[in-house]
Amino acid sequence: MKFLRSKKATKIGLKTLRTKFGYLCVRDMLLKTDHEVVDNQTREVLPGFAKVLPSDFMCEETGSLTPVEDPETWVERGEDAP
Repeated sequence: MKFLRSKKATKIGLKTLRTKFGYLCVRDMLLKTDHEVVDNQTREVLPGFAKVLPSDFMCEETGSLTPVEDPETWVERGEDAP
């Protein structure tokens, strides 16, 4: 499981939570923002989105939170993992 916590959460407009884990993240997660984006081709005004990247993951063995080395790279752990 991966989570977004503390200052990284507030940078994309989320409230700071007083929980150990923060916000649960999923792969390719987007958060709708208050900003609007204009499509260059159609000139249509569209809502803006921020990419949600994890700051920490839960260690499968100990259950402790560990910082993510590279938030842009989503590492899957499961039956096939060493």
